[in-house]
Amino acid sequence: WVLLLFAGYAAYYWISNRVDDPLTGQKVLIDQSITPDDEKALGLQAWTELQQTEQVLPPTDPNAKAVTQTADALIPNIAALSDALAAEHNMKAPHIERTFDWETNLIQSDQVNAFCLPGGKMAVYTGLLPVAKNADAMAVVMGHEIAHALLRHGSQRMAQQKLVQMGQMAAGMAMGGMDPGQQQAIMAALGAGAQYGLILPYGRNHETQADKVGLMLAAAACYNPQEAIALWQRMSEL
Repeated sequence: WVLLLFAGYAAYYWISNRVDDPLTGQKVLIDQSITPDDEKALGLQAWTELQQTEQVLPPTDPNAKAVTQTADALIPNIAALSDALAAEHNMKAPHIERTFDWETNLIQSDQVNAFCLPGGKMAVYTGLLPVAKNADAMAVVMGHEIAHALLRHGSQRMAQQKLVQMGQMAAGMAMGGMDPGQQQAIMAALGAGAQYGLILPYGRNHETQADKVGLMLAAAACYNPQEAIALWQRMSEL
């Protein structure tokens, strides 16, 4: 009965929190109790904590200036691109970017990475610079990261994880009479099933969406999206 109750609630949660994404035209799962303002607050909290552990280079650093210039070229094109994508799906763009407090930083680190948090706090790690090599490739990466924030992928992952956690909780309650070895084996199987059946495909879909929107954003800002090919070839070599 525990599993049946969970299945019923999970179905209700799934149906009641499915919405149409104007930018992709796809049905997505976003917990309706989490607003863009909530995401922005979480992003700001994460950025505040990150600054305590990472070395953020000053804005006067030449590489930091270059990264900021790329962001400054991309951001003004978000609204027009969002409108164009939403129009293709006969919808209106939500324009959550209008509430973002945009800030671009360069972090001293060997990591080959970049991110854009909900709310517009964006950073590039210095380890990415020699791999990107030029402004066009950097625009592709930064466009990709901005797209994750615009598409609210963070909230989608939170909703997905909530379903997984509810399933594990229900399974734990239902296995109350089993010995610890059986419980551990079943929980491991459930975890693997969630990972390969839900989490990984969901994550791959997010990356594909961010790639597409990011490339269009880079192109809208007059960067060459063809540089993405050489960029990912260099990434593969690493």
